[in-house]
Amino acid sequence: MVTLALVIPSSFAQTKPQAATAPSDASWARGYAVPWQDIPAKPLTDNSQGKESQLLNDPRFTTLLKSSFHQQQWFWFDHHRFTPVSELARLFLGVPGSAILDEGRYLTADGCVPHDCFDRGLLWIDTGSDPATLLFAATQMIRTADGGPDTHLWLFASRHVNFDDMPPDFLSSLERWHTNDTARGYPEEFTLVTLVQPSGEQVDVTYPTLNYQKNQSGAKK
Repeated sequence: MVTLALVIPSSFAQTKPQAATAPSDASWARGYAVPWQDIPAKPLTDNSQGKESQLLNDPRFTTLLKSSFHQQQWFWFDHHRFTPVSELARLFLGVPGSAILDEGRYLTADGCVPHDCFDRGLLWIDTGSDPATLLFAATQMIRTADGGPDTHLWLFASRHVNFDDMPPDFLSSLERWHTNDTARGYPEEFTLVTLVQPSGEQVDVTYPTLNYQKNQSGAKK
């Protein structure tokens, strides 16, 4: 009788599957951002703080967007279809700007559409919440009644938020982005803000209304 012995290479036998990162976990993204307090020039004099390009190319980033944004949008279409919000966020960050971390928790990434930097985007992530909370902001150039150019700001939330009780850390990041972009040559005002909930419900407000609670006495600046 011939006995056959099955030999399993030790390297194979000791290999264990790596635990997959949950789509709702965004703590890994902090490593791509630079802490706000470590940026010497404020407001920003350039748009290359952090490692946003590497963030956008991380496969976990695409998974996070797809698991966070399920609502529809109705202002941007390509090849005869409205672009899904998860793809829209990647598009509006296509030319990377900065990736900034506030309080060791809140990540803000900004950028603009390739070949069209008058259409810009901002993605805010609360990496400390479970699941992670994401808010995506996109600008749309519009024409006013007198024919002049103006800006419509679209906000897409990964969870239900009230327009009069937005996360103060998000509002601070949004205002910083707006201020810095104005300094870089985009002196525009947000004429209309549309908040799109995960359910698809839309609420139209003015930009000052959005910031009303933040600007109250005792509110976080």
